Amino acid sequence: MKILLPLLVCTTIAIPIVASGASGANDKTPNNAAPAAHKQTQAKQQTVEVVFVLDTTGSMGGLLEGAKNKIWHIANEIQNAKSDVNVRMGLIAYRDRGDVYVTKHFPISSDIHQIYADLIEFRAAGGGDAPESVNQALSEAVTQLNWSQADDTLRIIFLVGDAPPKMNYSDDMKYTQTVKIAKRKDIIINTILAGNSQRTKKIWQEIAQNANGAFSQIAQDGNVTIIKTPYDEQIHQLNIELNATIILYGDKKVKQQASKVMKSMARAAPAASSDMASYNAKRLTKSQVFSGKGDLLQELELNRATIDNLILEELPKIMQAMDDAQRQTYIAEMQTKRTDIQQQIDELVKQRAVYKADEIGRLSAQDQNSFDANLMKIIKQQAALKNIKY
Repeated sequence: MKILLPLLVCTTIAIPIVASGASGANDKTPNNAAPAAHKQTQAKQQTVEVVFVLDTTGSMGGLLEGAKNKIWHIANEIQNAKSDVNVRMGLIAYRDRGDVYVTKHFPISSDIHQIYADLIEFRAAGGGDAPESVNQALSEAVTQLNWSQADDTLRIIFLVGDAPPKMNYSDDMKYTQTVKIAKRKDIIINTILAGNSQRTKKIWQEIAQNANGAFSQIAQDGNVTIIKTPYDEQIHQLNIELNATIILYGDKKVKQQASKVMKSMARAAPAASSDMASYNAKRLTKSQVFSGKGDLLQELELNRATIDNLILEELPKIMQAMDDAQRQTYIAEMQTKRTDIQQQIDELVKQRAVYKADEIGRLSAQDQNSFDANLMKIIKQQAALKNIKY
């Protein structure tokens, strides 16, 4: 594998705290609630839903690591349509019966930060006897995930793997039946073959052909090229500083999820961290560091929590010990710090975009058969079916 691979103005106010009761931070919001910041939301926003069905057995290690590093780049590329689009992603990882897991699936969501946090936890392992539980993974992707029902939504699956389905499980829905259901539900299934298994190739081609999709074949490691820029390290360090302005707020589950996302952001490679910053600049409000819940500053700004109804025990311990004036000062300090850091990031992201565009143009000819190049070529072609233009 080649390796090249957000602002509140605080006024002086008292902050009453209640010991218990409902909070706006606990209200459930839809997965696609992240608002756009840097462009006006149009009256009609179309949605692009992309679900990755990934073989995570041992032989797929190189490609899996490449996918982790390219997910933000892919999200950015989809976002670059001429019209405003809402990007939603989902994930199903599969191995085979007898492995640590057969499938793991994560719902389709516009919270790409959570998808990324889930993805980077995967490690390639298991397998070894060639055929895998492709049938189960593909049927779950088509029949169990929360696909949009809107007619103008582009619904796409990418089945990525190197081994054919195991066909002798009597309780499996076979891929031949799944593709028929996919067509009825207007879900396109694309297949990407890693490596050169002729047995897998034949089935991958059959699946794509019968599900209005495209077949492509790439190197076993995905031939993933990461474009490094002179701005990546500085953006990455600023992202870490930005994370330090997060004030965890919410119940235990919300805090755990937010903490998981924060850790994944810190673990991102510099190039991936920069791609994430580019995505944030397009899709998040200035107060947001990530698209999920659990940060007090963005919960307040997005009206998912209110100053007069904060729950004491859901605040960080350091703030529980403060009086109202101290909490006010602390929040103002974090807001000011976040504003300063985000302004620095925004400027660097603009400079990086120019540099990266030049590099993409230079390298495009030699990287057309990479995992991400194949994927984006297919998405852009199929987007035209829903009048989404690039």
